[in-house]
Amino acid sequence: MDKKARQRHQHNKAVFCSIRSIRSLCSLLRTDQRRLLLLARQPPYKVFTVPKKRRR
Repeated sequence: MDKKARQRHQHNKAVFCSIRSIRSLCSLLRTDQRRLLLLARQPPYKVFTVPKKRRR
């Protein structure tokens, strides 16, 4: 990972870890609180699975 990418990653980490309220999360995601709550209550998917790794 180059220096710029590492700095961006560290900055994003700091911003994400500083979230303390729904308003700050909405600001980070650039969406309004109503839409965020709707997505939390009614996710756009029914089932989510993570495929298992194949062993050799």
